Amino acid sequence: MYNNNFKYYIKALIGRKNDMWYFDKLQKSYPKNNQRDVNELISWADKVSNEQFDESFYIKNGFVKNYAYPLAEELRNLCLQNFQNIYEKNGLAVCLHLPPENVSVGGRSWMQNFGSALKFMGINVIYFWNDLPVNDLKEKNIILSIGAKKFVESFNWDSLAIIKKSSSISLGFQCSTDITNEKTLNKYIEEYLQYKPDFFYSFHSASFVETTALKTISEQKDFKVFSIEFSANPLLNFPQKYIKQDFDFVFLGSSNHDKINRYYQYFLQPFKQFKGCVAGPGWKWTPDFKLNHSRDSLVYSRSKVALNLHIDFQMIYANEINERAYQIASYGIPQIIDNPRILNEKFSRIGLVAKSPKEFLSQIKYALNNLENLEDISKKAMIEVYEKHTTFHRVKEFIENFYKINNI
Repeated sequence: MYNNNFKYYIKALIGRKNDMWYFDKLQKSYPKNNQRDVNELISWADKVSNEQFDESFYIKNGFVKNYAYPLAEELRNLCLQNFQNIYEKNGLAVCLHLPPENVSVGGRSWMQNFGSALKFMGINVIYFWNDLPVNDLKEKNIILSIGAKKFVESFNWDSLAIIKKSSSISLGFQCSTDITNEKTLNKYIEEYLQYKPDFFYSFHSASFVETTALKTISEQKDFKVFSIEFSANPLLNFPQKYIKQDFDFVFLGSSNHDKINRYYQYFLQPFKQFKGCVAGPGWKWTPDFKLNHSRDSLVYSRSKVALNLHIDFQMIYANEINERAYQIASYGIPQIIDNPRILNEKFSRIGLVAKSPKEFLSQIKYALNNLENLEDISKKAMIEVYEKHTTFHRVKEFIENFYKINNI
């Protein structure tokens, strides 16, 4: 994490205004009573996330019925009905290279998230780290790994070459480098081609990948490229039936280095002016924060609106919107969001969009004073998620494209 980067702390201590200096200033602007309230909220959500209560419990504790819940329930049930076990007769297994948390929290979360959708749709899912369980392989097999040093070091690739002689296996690496820089990308691809992958996959949109060096190099070096964009998972991301909204806003996100500058610009005034729930890896008041979908749904249920920011790359290139955007929309909570370049391609209207820090603050103020006016916007964003942006849609697109390219 960026907060562990010692050199930035040293520069901050001696007064040099680098990113860490501004991040420290931002954290200091977040009131101590909010920090206390956030930890109480997370402790409460952790405690009740696996419990069931009747309506009287919620009414007694100041909750009201969630206007978004009936629509969410209807959309979710239809979605589950449309996708459940659609691939159960395909004889396909997807092997997911699942890292321990101390290797990659994000990688582990994505693999488990994608794996839950694969399994629900009738695909055999095999999780592995060091050794591939050969006896569990099926007629057709896909291995999804991540093109990063710790992933390739964990596995005996010579053994995979032997297994491939008797089993149909296609290996794919997630391309975890800048796909717009041809020089850097060429070096990266050459390094991972030694493991003989059949394809690379990217979290960027397919339309963006088509315009990048990754597409050009794939044609030169004869490998396939797939796009698996971020999404909301109906098995994991679903609103609560009752809400309380005792926090003005919620922001669940980490404090990585590539986010610090925009955090300072957009969050400094909201931190000072409103009661917000801010939590995630890297924030000093939530040092042990880990992703927990059932708990996080409860956290969202306690907030009036949700905030969302993107990194510079997503603002410059029409490549993706972040996973948080889809998840917030699936919870039916009003979203105050910046303006990533691809946003209008993905949603007709996702929430209140801000093109500057000043407008971001203004949109928060408007939202808090006009919550009822935002209900229709939130519902429409939820509908769009269930119509085209669930993890089931991403799985289906990937599998169908894989079959098409490989003439299966």
